[in-house]
Formats: sequence, C-alpha cells, structure tokens
Amino acid sequence: MLTWLAIGFVAGLLDYTLALGYGLTASLILVPILGMDPKQAVSVIVFSQLLTLIPAFIAHLREGNVSLSIPWPVLVFIAMTSVLSFILPFFILSMSIIERRVLYSLTLLAALAVLEIRKRVWIRSRYVLSFFALIAALDKSTVGGGLSIIFVTIQTIFNVDLKNAIAMTPLLKLIPTLTTALGYLSAMKGIDFGAVLLMSAGSLLSLTIAPKLLKRVKSDERMIEGLLLLASILNLLRIFL
Repeated sequence: MLTWLAIGFVAGLLDYTLALGYGLTASLILVPILGMDPKQAVSVIVFSQLLTLIPAFIAHLREGNVSLSIPWPVLVFIAMTSVLSFILPFFILSMSIIERRVLYSLTLLAALAVLEIRKRVWIRSRYVLSFFALIAALDKSTVGGGLSIIFVTIQTIFNVDLKNAIAMTPLLKLIPTLTTALGYLSAMKGIDFGAVLLMSAGSLLSLTIAPKLLKRVKSDERMIEGLLLLASILNLLRIFL
C-alpha cells in the first residue's frame, strides 16, 4: 500500500514540476527495481494518471502558472496522438519485453534528434507533427510515459513559455491518456484497480507542493533537451537491468 502511494507521489512531483514524466518515473521504479511485469505496470500507470490530470491542471491554474493559450498545431498533435494511442496497445502488448523497451528507446532518441534541429522552418510542418505524434503514442503505449516531455517540447517549438508549457501539459495529455487507457482496457485483462487508486492518491498528494515548485522553473530551452536525453538514457538502462 505505502509503495504505491510513494511511487504516485514521486512520479506526480517530478511530472508536475519538471515534466520529467509520470509514467517514465513510475515505470523505472516498478519494472527494473520492483520487477513488475511491464504490461501490468503500464496499465496501472495510465489509469492512475488519468484520475489526476484534471486536479493537476486546476492546481496549476489556481497557482497562476497557466496562460490559456494553445497553438492550433498543438491541437492537431493531440488529435493524432489520441487516435494512435488507442490503436497501438493492441500491437505493443503482443511484443516481447525487450522489443517494447528497444522500441521505446529508439523513439525517444529520434525525438531528441528532431529536437536538436527544431529551429529550422520545416520543423513545424505537418510531417514533423505526425512524427512526434507517433513517438508520443509509442511512448505512452509502451511504458506508460513520455507524453509530458514531448508535449512540452511541441509547445516550446511554437514559442510557448516553458513554465506555461509544463503547467498546460496535464490538460493537453488528458485525451491521449484516456484513449491509451481505453486501448489497454480493450486489449488486456486483470488490471489492478486497487493499485490504481493508491497510486492516484499519492499523485494527488504531490499537488500540495508541485504548483509552488514550478514557479522556480526558468524558461531555458536546454532544459527540454536535457529532460529528453535523460529519459532516453534511463530507458536504455532498463534493457540491461
């Protein structure tokens, strides 16, 4: 019981202050450290996050971290990611553990490569948005994480302030997380909803301090690159653990 609460708290705190990733943080603890089956871990992560996204956005809104301005390409990105996030679990659940981890790492590294040249004009094209949507959907469906970093990246590409991008991300992730959850609900049996509730409770507890900590975040584009690179490294380490 305390384990799920603690994981939810840590994952929520890192996601809602640094956009390091709720699922990425939680899966790193659950899979290599606690030895949990990745399929079961992802299902718990996705459903627990689904219960905390709206409270997280409201907490940031009350703290004054949010400016309600969403570039239209971000809305297109959300739509593409949502569709893919529902379809992909059916394919990913049929893969081996190693195949899923390798796939996830490759998509994160591909995102980092695109991020490095994002200042070029063509980076805002519909093709690049489609590529990022595929990466985001793969991330969420494979290990339950990755949406935060990519959603923040997409917003900063379109000149959204870093702090506002992080604060807006819980709202933007709502529909893709919902479609991922529906995909897992359709493709998988035996989801541990008791663990879902406990992990959600821990995440909600993190909201007592996360919005205040976000105020200290500075708008530095190098931070996004660092977060994405760190996520790639952490996941690559999973393959060998």
